[in-house]
Amino acid sequence: MAGLASVIKKAIQTAKKATKDLQITITLEHCNGDEKEDEKIVGRRTYDSPGVQYRVVVDNKTRYVSMDNGIQGVEISGIQFLDPVMITVRDRITLPNGKQPQIMSIEGVLNPDGVYYAPKVIF
Repeated sequence: MAGLASVIKKAIQTAKKATKDLQITITLEHCNGDEKEDEKIVGRRTYDSPGVQYRVVVDNKTRYVSMDNGIQGVEISGIQFLDPVMITVRDRITLPNGKQPQIMSIEGVLNPDGVYYAPKVIF
């Protein structure tokens, strides 16, 4: 497995250099639980503050889905981290424009310690 880790790390370094002009800075805040003090706000998440900033590449794609009445385009948005990062779907990402999209899924190679090598986050 050490060989695979080395190959992945080298690929990430190459990607960082090749995409330097396409990268944006986002803020990642880890979810540290749900508030439970007041029944009216049970389930609202609380986050570590301040968040950690990462350089990422934005990935917007249109996927086409065949339907009974034709084909429909579905836009898929996401970001590609270029660093190892621990992230879950409960965490919060803030984009440069201030938007905080809901994380739908995380794709990538997961290390046994819970850290992704360079995850792609779909929102």
